Amino acid sequence: MYKTFALLIWPALYLLYSRVAISDEPSTQQKLVINMVSATNCYSTVALGSLFYLTGNPIFYQTSFLVNGSYFIWDTYRIILNNYTGEFVYICHHIVALFFFNAMNQRTPNIVYKSYYLAEVSNIFMYIIYYKLKTKNPESKNTLNTLNNLLLIQLIWFGFLRIPVALYVLLYKKNQFTNFLYYSMCMTFIMGINWWLGQLKGYNKSRKRYLGYK
Repeated sequence: MYKTFALLIWPALYLLYSRVAISDEPSTQQKLVINMVSATNCYSTVALGSLFYLTGNPIFYQTSFLVNGSYFIWDTYRIILNNYTGEFVYICHHIVALFFFNAMNQRTPNIVYKSYYLAEVSNIFMYIIYYKLKTKNPESKNTLNTLNNLLLIQLIWFGFLRIPVALYVLLYKKNQFTNFLYYSMCMTFIMGINWWLGQLKGYNKSRKRYLGYK
């Protein structure tokens, strides 16, 4: 019952958010709606993980996987049904994550859940930045300055959690992972580096535009 309810949340939220007029451009509107759904997943998962660490209550541990896992299933179907070829890398990520979740339980060492939790924490600024990129006037000097600062914060935040922190776990905590969980994390680590490089490219592009105004 709970799994069915969790799966129904995401299409329901998509329909609900779609009724909020954010942009006059249909394609931009759709992208912003998807961004809002993704943000809901991220912030819900981070909140549940934080509550688990604060209270030790296993219900938050279990619910975080239920929320995150059901979102990945919905998003995978969304990408496939709409044939978004540019987003197929997310399908690989989602499938790896779902197998990762399935292999975990409360007897799994804490460092494994912590790695999953920090991976979600690394994304918290991304959705705000994406919203501003799509809704603010990029030709304004003040807007570009704000975006540059946000992009730099995200670049450092995401990069720190997804590269040196994740690498430390992979190198020095390997014995706490099963082989399957370890190699799953290796795959998400490689994806994280690729996404960070994309963020770096976006920051450099935005910075050059801003410097052109000075």
